[in-house]
Amino acid sequence: MVRSNHKAKRTGADFKKIKHKVGRRLPPPKNATKIEIKSKAIILPEQSLTVEKEGLAVNRKQQTLKELLMQTTHHNTSVRKDALSGIKDLFIRHPKELKLHKLAIIEKLSPRISDADKGVRETLFLLLKSSIFPCLEEATMGPLISIIMAHIFNAMTQLAFDIRLMAFKFLDLVVQHYQSTVVLNYVDKVLRHFADLLGKTSGFTQDKGKLMDILTSLVHYLSCLQSSTQLTNLAPDQEKDKLGTLHGYKSSLPKKLSAIGIENIADNGISVLVECLQALVPVLLEGWAECAPSMCSVPSPDSACLECMVCILQGLNLVFKCVRKMEAYDSSELLAGTASLIQNKVAMGKWVKAMLPFLIHRLLTLFPLSSSLQCSQKVEERFVTLNTGICEITLEITNWAGINCLPIERILEFMENSLEGQIIH
Repeated sequence: MVRSNHKAKRTGADFKKIKHKVGRRLPPPKNATKIEIKSKAIILPEQSLTVEKEGLAVNRKQQTLKELLMQTTHHNTSVRKDALSGIKDLFIRHPKELKLHKLAIIEKLSPRISDADKGVRETLFLLLKSSIFPCLEEATMGPLISIIMAHIFNAMTQLAFDIRLMAFKFLDLVVQHYQSTVVLNYVDKVLRHFADLLGKTSGFTQDKGKLMDILTSLVHYLSCLQSSTQLTNLAPDQEKDKLGTLHGYKSSLPKKLSAIGIENIADNGISVLVECLQALVPVLLEGWAECAPSMCSVPSPDSACLECMVCILQGLNLVFKCVRKMEAYDSSELLAGTASLIQNKVAMGKWVKAMLPFLIHRLLTLFPLSSSLQCSQKVEERFVTLNTGICEITLEITNWAGINCLPIERILEFMENSLEGQIIH
């Protein structure tokens, strides 16, 4: 059979393949969309920020208060700090802006109390100290103080130790300008935060300066608390009320009290206040125990630790004085609904007797304090101050514990030697 050798017919190609040389840029496809954007600047007459802000209160950088307050929440640290400095400059140029917009100013600036940046917090502190608080009277602050205190308490609960420590500086500043509003209205929270911070001694191990700052703040607050709870002198025509009534009726007029008034203390609760004060005692004694070994340091006692010990004694003394004044008020007349005076004294006596072993162990074991090393005159004066403070606290405790429970002989001997000029050298 003959094999047929037919070649298949060749058909034409559908498209012509273009061969591109290596390294050459491919041309764009014919159906590519052009995305070129062309713009031109439009210049308008009098397009100037100076003209737009004409008549508004601005600082030297032509920034208004609204713009500066918005910048205080900026994510950049430098912008926040510059905004606070700009607000200070604006208040110097336009003092009326502070009183006109004090609510917005306090609401915007208060969150910066717990700012993560130390420079921002310090700038805010200087702004409040120099330009805001001195210009706002206490009678006009009203609810603004509660806003500030809320942010201070928030800063006291932060994890960063420096923020917590700085919060007490803000507290000192607020107490300095608005003492009658702050001291007793927030006393329980403030004392709890003091006890909590002082209880975390790890933050003060390396830097006694920080411990000194917080102790100074505590002494200042307790001093204000003590002065705020004192009865004022009665008027001359009311002197006979102190000696008792001569008639068969009892005067219904309340005794004159301090500017704050004992009613505020009653609102907070005497028992709660006393408990908060009592909670400070073991914390302060622990701080004393950590600083005490510095008396034997070589070549001379650590002056920073001695200063801390002096503040600790001042704090303990003020705590006992405040507690004694709290329970000294006649509960039947002024503190209806609270424990009676006798019950308060009994409870306080039990607490003092329970704390007495710790007080004696911490304060009176090595009394009178001295150093076997050659010390400067300043250090010797500190030892005299410490021994005097221990004597004062011991005599204060005798109001509840009694003389028999304390080594009163050593106290009297030291006082006698001091009066005769035999001071520790």
